[in-house]
Amino acid sequence: MKTLLLFTLAVLCTVAGAAFGQAVPQSMMTEKEALVKSEARSYASLMNAKSKPASDPNIDVKYYKLNITITTAPNYLRGTVTMKAVSSVSNLSSVTLDLMNTMIVDSVKVGATRLAFSQQPTTFTITLNRTYGNGELVTIDIYYRGVPVGDGLRFSSHGGVPWVYTFSQPYGARDWWPCKDHPLDKADSVDIWVTVGISNKVGSNGKLVAVIDNGNGTTTYKWAERYPISTELVSLATTNYAEFTNWFKYTPTDSMPVLNYVLPEHLATAQIDLPKTIDMLRIFSDKYSLYPFVMEKYGHAEFGWTGSALENQTMTSFGFSEEWVLAHELAHQ
Repeated sequence: MKTLLLFTLAVLCTVAGAAFGQAVPQSMMTEKEALVKSEARSYASLMNAKSKPASDPNIDVKYYKLNITITTAPNYLRGTVTMKAVSSVSNLSSVTLDLMNTMIVDSVKVGATRLAFSQQPTTFTITLNRTYGNGELVTIDIYYRGVPVGDGLRFSSHGGVPWVYTFSQPYGARDWWPCKDHPLDKADSVDIWVTVGISNKVGSNGKLVAVIDNGNGTTTYKWAERYPISTELVSLATTNYAEFTNWFKYTPTDSMPVLNYVLPEHLATAQIDLPKTIDMLRIFSDKYSLYPFVMEKYGHAEFGWTGSALENQTMTSFGFSEEWVLAHELAHQ
């Protein structure tokens, strides 16, 4: 964290220096000021989040699977989240998770057994089917639905086309999916399955392992993240994206894809701006260390937070694609 903070400060100093050392267009300075303010808010929120207790300190989450369907006429999210967690106490009889009560929990199961639960404004508590001992694994399926409220997941549009994207830092995951929403409890792996209209694409974390035409006007995108990840960095973005791929060659015989999901109306500009990421990956890897998720990918998914960007793991969300922004968000990875 100290290294990341020092690097972030260095980037911000560079931004400030640019304002005094050379003539910078006012529009660029406005965007830089917006991102600096956004980063300051994010850092303050993250530090505050880490100082807060987790919703349930008695479990250590190992795995999540999100299997969700998103519709935009009307706006709605319906899904199932599977959580695997290990008990860190000798007599675990209940689990408390984070979820805003604008999302309705229909049922909770362990295997075929239905469990009792109660929803509170920002959490819900599950009564387990038995007592679990220290180190014992419990697997829970949560069936839920609703219209997310807050910044965690936003229904928007571009040029009249529906556009859905997330911004979960630091406590926004609970806006749209049930989880232990605390940055210090990283799941070892996450599967993110998102079903959308057939004209849409979905960008998310990790590797894209399958794209399935369901034969009913919908497509399911299956993403798999196999590096540890915090809930705030679990992300998705979906619309009628244009997509293109660049390649980062990190050894003479090995390359990593850099996937780019951009609005069709911004494709020409993105094809000029985003390939610069390859040089950044090369320089950062040479000067610091190899990009940490090289066995999966890096990428960009455009979202509607103009003047902002977020370093979601392996897939940065961005509202504009200037070179300094790309470098800044890549450094966070």
